[in-house]
Amino acid sequence: MNVSETIGTRVLTTKELVSRFHSHEDVHLSTVAPQFNTGVIDVELLKSAGLYVPDSLLECHVVGVKYAATTRNMLSGKPEAVFDARDSFGKYIGTYFANCFVSLKR
Repeated sequence: MNVSETIGTRVLTTKELVSRFHSHEDVHLSTVAPQFNTGVIDVELLKSAGLYVPDSLLECHVVGVKYAATTRNMLSGKPEAVFDARDSFGKYIGTYFANCFVSLKR
């Protein structure tokens, strides 16, 4: 499915989505990314992309993060860190590129 297609509601086009990505300098580096353990996820960005957002994330945008890998983001074409995220209850909610986070903290 193309990023710009969904049933019932319009989601962002690929170009619009990339323009809303958050930039975190050097987070893609394997020496920097593992230092982060907390993030604030951009729920509106996820919803605009047509992605599933669990109820716990709607209630609290702050999540625990753990560095999973660095890979190429196929939308932006850039290398980017990927983080496993856990909600405020400690439940695994998904794996997200760093650009989905408003902020990442150590």
